[in-house]
Amino acid sequence: MKTILIVDDIDILRRYIVRYLQRFGFTVFQAKSLQQAIDITNEQQIDVVITDYDLDDPQGTGMNLVRLLKASGHDYKIAIMSSYIEPVESFAIEMGIRYIQKDSSSNVGSNILQFCQNDAG
Repeated sequence: MKTILIVDDIDILRRYIVRYLQRFGFTVFQAKSLQQAIDITNEQQIDVVITDYDLDDPQGTGMNLVRLLKASGHDYKIAIMSSYIEPVESFAIEMGIRYIQKDSSSNVGSNILQFCQNDAG
């Protein structure tokens, strides 16, 4: 079973996604900032990283995190989520990652589950 990291600065949504994925047997870590996400990826064996595009974090956005993870040399399966379609979808295509639209919490949960079960290998 895959180990997943959820990165989102919105506590209630992040906790919802974590609980949703845990119900399906995934091991899930969570971070609300870029630095927490980097620390977790350095300390844990993470397979899948799903990050919010628009982190409210002075250290950087979800785009910064994606770039750092890609440069790390690890083979993370990565998705970026946002309620915005552009420029996020274009960024996802450019980086070779998945874009997940944040339209409602139930759709976000099921879209993330689908990514983790199918698209993330």
